[in-house]
Amino acid sequence: MNTHFVRIGVMITFLALVCSLGLASEEPQVLTPLTDFGELGTEDLATNYYGLVVDWTRRLPLNNNLQLEVVYLDPRLVLASEVMAGTVSEETLADFVAEQAAAYAVGTPFIIKLSHDSNTERLNLADWKITLKNDRGEEYILTDYQGSVPQLKTSYSRGNFYQVDYNASFPTAGYQFLDSAANWMKLVFDNGRNVYEVTWDFQPQVAVQESEIFQTTMKILITVLTAGLALALLLTRPKASILNEWNQANK
Repeated sequence: MNTHFVRIGVMITFLALVCSLGLASEEPQVLTPLTDFGELGTEDLATNYYGLVVDWTRRLPLNNNLQLEVVYLDPRLVLASEVMAGTVSEETLADFVAEQAAAYAVGTPFIIKLSHDSNTERLNLADWKITLKNDRGEEYILTDYQGSVPQLKTSYSRGNFYQVDYNASFPTAGYQFLDSAANWMKLVFDNGRNVYEVTWDFQPQVAVQESEIFQTTMKILITVLTAGLALALLLTRPKASILNEWNQANK
């Protein structure tokens, strides 16, 4: 029984060490917006559209069963969408990039979706004051948007619900709102009674800190397991008197 316990302790310690070393070698994943249109190339024509949608989408429940979904239209996401639609190819990529660079210089685009289980009157974006902010203290209020008519949709988790999609563009003062030094941006939704924030965090140190916390936890776990194993070996070690009795009996 004691030998079995020691073997289990050795196995647990070894597995914990392997897991810690394996995960420590992985670089933290950081959400990074495209801020230089010159970086868009033919390799981006094969970018995974659905993966980009997941990266740039934020969801938030609002008051009275109203649901909010916001997608930041990062340039790579826009390009992937146009490739899927068949409107951009390698031959037309240069013209497309130039057009997008000019568009992002005067407006920062999002898709804002409001949904409710039954009340379509609550899907009016005009009921909200929406402000775009960044870590430099810049703020822009949404004034330009176009919305669809309420659409009846169905999902496994929500069942039937109504949704309106809005194409929204913030007038970001004649230059690209995000640059390589941006730490975060957020949208603030205010209806006069409630205020909600949707944030995209670009800070590498957040991911690094999470990784360091995990590694520290694993180191503590390995230390505790090692100490426990040493104690188990000490407790299961035969006493000298027992060894002497065994040696006398076998002479």
